[in-house]
Amino acid sequence: MESLRPNRELLDPKFEGYKLALDPLTLSSTSLASAVNNVPLREESFSFQHIRAFGNRNHLVIDSWTDCGKTEVVYFVNENYEVQRVFVKDKDVSFIDTVFKPAAVEKTKESLNTTLFFPSQSLACLSDGSGKLYLLQTGDRTGDISQNTVWKVCTVYQIDQPSVILHAIQNQETGCVNCLLLSITENVASTSVKDAHLVNLELITFSRVNYSATSSANYNCEMLQQFRGHSAPVYAGIECGGTAILVASERPFSLKKGDSEEKPSGMAEVESHSSSAKVYKWSQDSEDITIKFDLPEGTKKNEITCNITADSVDLQIGTEVLLSGPLYAKVNSEESTWTVEENSLELVLVKQVHEHHWSSVVQGDDRGVYELVGEEAERVKEIHNRLEHLTSDKMVEKSRESKMSFSNEEFEECDAFPEDIEYIFRLDVKTGEVTHKVCLASHQWIFNASLDKNLPPAFCIRHDVDALVWQPKAHSDSESNWIHTGTFNALGYVQAAKRDRKFSTCAPDLSYAVICDNTRHVYVYQQPEGGAKHASQQVVTLTTPDNEILGLQASNNRIFVLTREAVHVVTVK
Repeated sequence: MESLRPNRELLDPKFEGYKLALDPLTLSSTSLASAVNNVPLREESFSFQHIRAFGNRNHLVIDSWTDCGKTEVVYFVNENYEVQRVFVKDKDVSFIDTVFKPAAVEKTKESLNTTLFFPSQSLACLSDGSGKLYLLQTGDRTGDISQNTVWKVCTVYQIDQPSVILHAIQNQETGCVNCLLLSITENVASTSVKDAHLVNLELITFSRVNYSATSSANYNCEMLQQFRGHSAPVYAGIECGGTAILVASERPFSLKKGDSEEKPSGMAEVESHSSSAKVYKWSQDSEDITIKFDLPEGTKKNEITCNITADSVDLQIGTEVLLSGPLYAKVNSEESTWTVEENSLELVLVKQVHEHHWSSVVQGDDRGVYELVGEEAERVKEIHNRLEHLTSDKMVEKSRESKMSFSNEEFEECDAFPEDIEYIFRLDVKTGEVTHKVCLASHQWIFNASLDKNLPPAFCIRHDVDALVWQPKAHSDSESNWIHTGTFNALGYVQAAKRDRKFSTCAPDLSYAVICDNTRHVYVYQQPEGGAKHASQQVVTLTTPDNEILGLQASNNRIFVLTREAVHVVTVK
């Protein structure tokens, strides 16, 4: 288990807040000839997982392969399923044209929104939302993109379920294109609301064949791997080279092989330790984990063997195993101790990462009784004292109880308190093994953004009041797989106050962050200059307030906002 360790040089404890700038930003709005294609979720798909996966889809796509100077290009799909190219020059939209229209889209009640992704400077991946995945030849988009270039179909792949594209990359050495798709299906074998749906991540590879310098390449497609889980991810990306996928979700994903599913590394131990019998008590503070066992009468110290490593423990009395398996997080084995006093054994594990809250001692072992001690117990007592006046010790009268107009069975899945903690982890494509894993229990997810077109998407999460941007590495190593690359001071606190917040993102050079609400306002938060205690906040009000905002993208110089019937360009620099 890793921890996200911020780079202290990128933190500014002296920052005090944002001040509203009076200088207005330039806004240009252009009406659309045809409205944006926005497919609503069907009524029977209003589960929490469907809403999380498909309910807030960003319909605007920015082409990061084009020159981000005077000219830029963004794309969207209109209600005729035509891919529209918006060519922006200087501060205004120069023109909008059609570059591709898929064959007749077979609309069904399971259909999703069309999604588009650019894995390279000359290719595009498009899912029509109804079961077809297109690999398209776009021509070189780094050159003169003002000409009307019509995209050509390289190959079409029929998908089992309507899916959306989460990420796509091209391997520059082999020319293969990897595309990561998300779909949700009903779990017919489920007996629990939590497992009512299967969340599928499909990694599909397009292999290049018959390639030459004088002719366009042909591609064959094949499904490389499929991963399954029960929680829609808030983040998913493909590692450079296609050797692993990076996923952030509340519940784990497992590699599907044939008709059986193999559990990720560490999951097998989880079930073997599960038991209803409680055999020890444990507690923790900021530095230590303390575990206490009651020993049988007459147990001698020389009968006890205890082996502690950085990431595992093995404690036995003769042949009886008291505690064994991989630890929840790493410890300092040389400083960890165990002692025997009368008929009690106390094991003290010293955390490698102080202030890291453990959810268990050994991964998947539920045989311990957790006890609150020290500062943690004081905090719980304080909360109890503050809320005590809102509760009552009196039993509910039976007559009143019988008149209650609802039951627990009427609660929806989204009403339940989340029992699972969010993690971000790296899954090896071939083995399904979890090679890197970070607990995000105390970090609110804010947004995902592409900072470098050659790397997996970066993600922004809340640390205290700040918003920290983390970039996954191009290739995994034994060290941490995530690098702290930037900080938006106080943005974690600011965005939490935006009750109507719909989309958030940032400039690739991290010069500003932007938040938009559902219909009207765009908020821009600039980085402070030269270590200043305050930074500028700018507010842009769209000229079409009645249209729902359906997309938001940002470059170093401009912000692009898509509503149902217009596209807006905000010039930042």
